[in-house]
Amino acid sequence: MPLVEYSCEKCSTLFEILQGVTQDAEEAVCPSCGSKKVQKALSTFRAATAGGSSAKDSFTPAATRCSPGCACHN
Repeated sequence: MPLVEYSCEKCSTLFEILQGVTQDAEEAVCPSCGSKKVQKALSTFRAATAGGSSAKDSFTPAATRCSPGCACHN
């Protein structure tokens, strides 16, 4: 089962849940406020490579990422 990241439209909480590929966002509930108004968030992933790649150094946790419209994406 994949780990899916969601953003709550009511309280802006980012959270992750284990969710089957056939399940919908309609089944996701915000753990902070209980709202079912959630959107799938864009998640990153990390892959390990041989040879000591710095891929792990470029991983950014979901809670610290900014939105696509912010100044750092320009």
